[in-house]
Amino acid sequence: MSRTPSLTFAILMFSAVLLPLMAPPVAASEEIEVSLSSQHEYLVPGTAANLSLTVTNDNLMYTRSYNLSLDTTFLPPEWNVTLADSSLGPVFPTQSDSTILVVRLASGAALGANGQVDVTVVRSDDANESTTVTLLLSVAPLYLPALDVGAVGDRGLIAIEPNQTVDVDIPVENAGNIDDSII
Repeated sequence: MSRTPSLTFAILMFSAVLLPLMAPPVAASEEIEVSLSSQHEYLVPGTAANLSLTVTNDNLMYTRSYNLSLDTTFLPPEWNVTLADSSLGPVFPTQSDSTILVVRLASGAALGANGQVDVTVVRSDDANESTTVTLLLSVAPLYLPALDVGAVGDRGLIAIEPNQTVDVDIPVENAGNIDDSII
Protein backbone atom coordinates (compact mmCIF):
# COMPACT_ATOMS: atom_id res chain seq x y z
CA MET A 1 0.00 0.00 0.00
CA SER A 2 1.49 3.33 -1.08
CA ARG A 3 1.24 6.48 1.02
CA THR A 4 2.69 8.78 -1.64
CA PRO A 5 -0.66 9.98 -3.11
CA SER A 6 -2.10 10.79 0.31
CA LEU A 7 1.10 12.56 1.40
CA THR A 8 1.16 14.56 -1.83
CA PHE A 9 -2.48 15.50 -1.32
CA ALA A 10 -1.80 16.58 2.28
CA ILE A 11 1.13 18.78 1.21
CA LEU A 12 -0.96 20.29 -1.59
CA MET A 13 -3.83 21.12 0.79
CA PHE A 14 -1.45 22.57 3.39
CA SER A 15 0.25 24.80 0.81
CA ALA A 16 -3.14 25.94 -0.56
CA VAL A 17 -4.13 27.13 2.91
CA LEU A 18 -0.86 29.02 3.42
CA LEU A 19 -0.65 30.54 -0.09
CA PRO A 20 -2.62 33.73 0.79
CA LEU A 21 -0.35 34.29 3.79
CA MET A 22 2.77 34.25 1.61
CA ALA A 23 1.48 36.87 -0.83
CA PRO A 24 2.74 40.41 -0.29
CA PRO A 25 -0.13 42.32 1.37
CA VAL A 26 0.77 45.83 0.22
CA ALA A 27 2.81 47.64 -2.43
CA ALA A 28 2.83 51.33 -1.67
CA SER A 29 3.76 54.77 -2.93
CA GLU A 30 4.91 57.27 -0.32
CA GLU A 31 2.27 59.78 -1.40
CA ILE A 32 -0.77 57.49 -1.49
CA GLU A 33 -2.12 55.85 1.64
CA VAL A 34 -4.88 53.27 1.13
CA SER A 35 -6.81 51.52 3.88
CA LEU A 36 -9.68 49.05 3.99
CA SER A 37 -12.20 48.77 6.80
CA SER A 38 -11.40 45.03 6.86
CA GLN A 39 -8.29 43.25 5.54
CA HIS A 40 -9.89 39.79 5.71
CA GLU A 41 -13.60 39.30 5.13
CA TYR A 42 -15.50 36.11 6.05
CA LEU A 43 -18.88 35.71 4.35
CA VAL A 44 -21.59 33.07 4.64
CA PRO A 45 -22.77 31.86 1.20
CA GLY A 46 -25.55 34.03 -0.21
CA THR A 47 -24.56 37.18 1.70
CA ALA A 48 -22.79 40.44 0.90
CA ALA A 49 -20.72 43.04 2.72
CA ASN A 50 -19.83 46.67 2.09
CA LEU A 51 -16.26 47.63 2.91
CA SER A 52 -14.93 51.16 3.13
CA LEU A 53 -11.90 51.99 0.97
CA THR A 54 -10.14 55.18 2.09
CA VAL A 55 -7.47 56.98 0.06
CA THR A 56 -5.33 59.63 1.77
CA ASN A 57 -3.25 62.17 -0.15
CA ASP A 58 0.03 62.23 1.80
CA ASN A 59 1.49 64.94 -0.43
CA LEU A 60 1.90 68.22 1.47
CA MET A 61 1.63 70.53 -1.55
CA TYR A 62 -0.61 69.23 -4.33
CA THR A 63 -4.24 68.23 -4.75
CA ARG A 64 -4.50 64.82 -6.41
CA SER A 65 -7.08 62.65 -8.15
CA TYR A 66 -6.89 58.86 -8.21
CA ASN A 67 -8.07 55.99 -10.43
CA LEU A 68 -9.17 52.77 -8.74
CA SER A 69 -8.99 49.24 -10.16
CA LEU A 70 -9.42 45.64 -9.05
CA ASP A 71 -7.29 42.61 -9.86
CA THR A 72 -9.43 39.48 -9.41
CA THR A 73 -6.90 36.98 -10.81
CA PHE A 74 -6.88 34.94 -7.59
CA LEU A 75 -10.62 35.18 -6.97
CA PRO A 76 -12.90 32.14 -7.51
CA PRO A 77 -16.01 32.73 -9.65
CA GLU A 78 -18.32 32.43 -6.60
CA TRP A 79 -17.13 35.87 -5.48
CA ASN A 80 -18.24 39.18 -6.98
CA VAL A 81 -16.28 42.28 -5.93
CA THR A 82 -17.12 45.71 -7.33
CA LEU A 83 -16.08 49.28 -6.64
CA ALA A 84 -18.78 51.91 -6.19
CA ASP A 85 -16.47 54.50 -7.84
CA SER A 86 -13.70 54.06 -10.39
CA SER A 87 -12.02 57.33 -9.41
CA LEU A 88 -11.67 59.61 -6.40
CA GLY A 89 -10.77 63.24 -6.20
CA PRO A 90 -9.81 65.89 -6.07
CA VAL A 91 -8.25 65.00 -2.72
CA PHE A 92 -6.61 67.95 -1.01
CA PRO A 93 -3.16 67.63 0.65
CA THR A 94 -3.23 65.47 3.82
CA GLN A 95 -6.97 64.85 3.31
CA SER A 96 -8.88 61.63 2.56
CA ASP A 97 -11.70 60.46 0.36
CA SER A 98 -13.63 57.19 0.62
CA THR A 99 -15.68 54.85 -1.52
CA ILE A 100 -17.45 51.55 -1.04
CA LEU A 101 -16.18 48.12 -2.07
CA VAL A 102 -19.12 45.71 -2.46
CA VAL A 103 -18.31 42.02 -1.82
CA ARG A 104 -20.88 39.34 -2.67
CA LEU A 105 -20.66 35.56 -2.27
CA ALA A 106 -22.87 33.20 -4.30
CA SER A 107 -25.35 31.09 -2.36
CA GLY A 108 -23.84 27.79 -3.54
CA ALA A 109 -20.23 28.61 -2.62
CA ALA A 110 -18.20 25.72 -1.24
CA LEU A 111 -16.30 26.07 2.02
CA GLY A 112 -12.89 26.12 0.29
CA ALA A 113 -13.69 28.80 -2.32
CA ASN A 114 -11.36 31.34 -0.70
CA GLY A 115 -9.42 33.97 -2.61
CA GLN A 116 -8.03 37.45 -2.71
CA VAL A 117 -8.51 40.66 -4.64
CA ASP A 118 -5.95 43.43 -5.11
CA VAL A 119 -7.22 47.01 -5.02
CA THR A 120 -4.87 49.39 -6.85
CA VAL A 121 -5.01 53.16 -6.49
CA VAL A 122 -3.11 55.07 -9.20
CA ARG A 123 -2.52 58.81 -9.37
CA SER A 124 -4.49 60.05 -12.38
CA ASP A 125 -1.67 62.34 -13.56
CA ASP A 126 1.22 59.88 -12.96
CA ALA A 127 0.77 56.14 -13.56
CA ASN A 128 4.09 55.44 -11.80
CA GLU A 129 2.62 56.48 -8.44
CA SER A 130 0.36 53.73 -7.15
CA THR A 131 -0.52 51.77 -4.04
CA THR A 132 -1.97 48.27 -3.92
CA VAL A 133 -3.71 46.69 -0.97
CA THR A 134 -4.87 43.06 -0.81
CA LEU A 135 -8.24 41.98 0.53
CA LEU A 136 -8.46 38.32 1.62
CA LEU A 137 -11.84 36.64 1.21
CA SER A 138 -12.95 33.45 2.97
CA VAL A 139 -16.13 31.40 2.92
CA ALA A 140 -17.53 30.99 6.44
CA PRO A 141 -19.07 27.67 7.44
CA LEU A 142 -22.84 27.54 7.20
CA TYR A 143 -24.71 25.13 9.46
CA LEU A 144 -28.20 25.03 8.01
CA PRO A 145 -30.45 22.05 8.67
CA ALA A 146 -33.66 22.24 6.65
CA LEU A 147 -36.84 20.45 7.71
CA ASP A 148 -39.55 19.74 5.13
CA VAL A 149 -42.63 19.59 7.35
CA GLY A 150 -44.93 20.52 4.46
CA ALA A 151 -44.78 16.94 3.18
CA VAL A 152 -46.23 15.61 6.47
CA GLY A 153 -49.97 15.57 7.20
CA ASP A 154 -51.98 18.59 6.06
CA ARG A 155 -49.08 20.95 5.19
CA GLY A 156 -47.31 20.03 8.42
CA LEU A 157 -50.38 19.70 10.68
CA ILE A 158 -51.33 16.32 12.13
CA ALA A 159 -54.49 15.61 14.12
CA ILE A 160 -53.80 13.32 17.09
CA GLU A 161 -56.43 11.92 19.45
CA PRO A 162 -55.73 11.84 23.21
CA ASN A 163 -53.44 8.95 24.22
CA GLN A 164 -52.64 8.23 20.56
CA THR A 165 -49.09 7.71 19.31
CA VAL A 166 -48.05 8.62 15.77
CA ASP A 167 -44.72 8.03 14.07
CA VAL A 168 -43.91 10.86 11.69
CA ASP A 169 -41.18 10.82 9.05
CA ILE A 170 -39.81 14.31 8.47
CA PRO A 171 -37.26 14.78 5.67
CA VAL A 172 -34.14 16.60 6.95
CA GLU A 173 -31.68 18.17 4.52
CA ASN A 174 -28.26 19.69 5.17
CA ALA A 175 -28.61 22.97 3.25
CA GLY A 176 -25.28 24.26 4.57
CA ASN A 177 -21.82 24.14 3.05
CA ILE A 178 -20.15 21.83 5.59
CA ASP A 179 -20.64 18.24 6.71
CA ASP A 180 -22.93 18.25 9.72
CA SER A 181 -24.47 15.79 12.18
CA ILE A 182 -28.17 16.33 12.65
CA ILE A 183 -29.67 14.59 15.67
